[in-house]
Amino acid sequence: MNDQVHVYWNIHRKVWSVRCARTRRVVAHCADVTLSGVTFYVSEAGRQRVLREGVKNVHAWAVGTLCAHIAAREGEPARVRYNPRTGPRFVTRDTGDVVAAAAVVRFDPDRSVYAWSAAVEPSPASPR
Repeated sequence: MNDQVHVYWNIHRKVWSVRCARTRRVVAHCADVTLSGVTFYVSEAGRQRVLREGVKNVHAWAVGTLCAHIAAREGEPARVRYNPRTGPRFVTRDTGDVVAAAAVVRFDPDRSVYAWSAAVEPSPASPR
């Protein structure tokens, strides 16, 4: 399957939802997922709706191609998170640096997200 998909945490089912990027239909619910060629997307209008109404909605996801779990990866992964209340971008958990894309991203059952070869930009708040 070479089609691009969107992956996001499904708050009702407590699993990752996989949505076809072309049709925007959910094609699977998975405990864990691995994508390659990933970019992270946040709809600012959806984020503003969450902030205004206080109700969660799907407005942020990763876009990439499904791939098999790869046992050996190069280098240490960056742990990635997103919180609409703390900012409009996906960031690293440890430094808060912005993550725009990554070569490979693994989504684990405990909601952890790990990105290898991530394109990281220093956070505006980071003194660098």
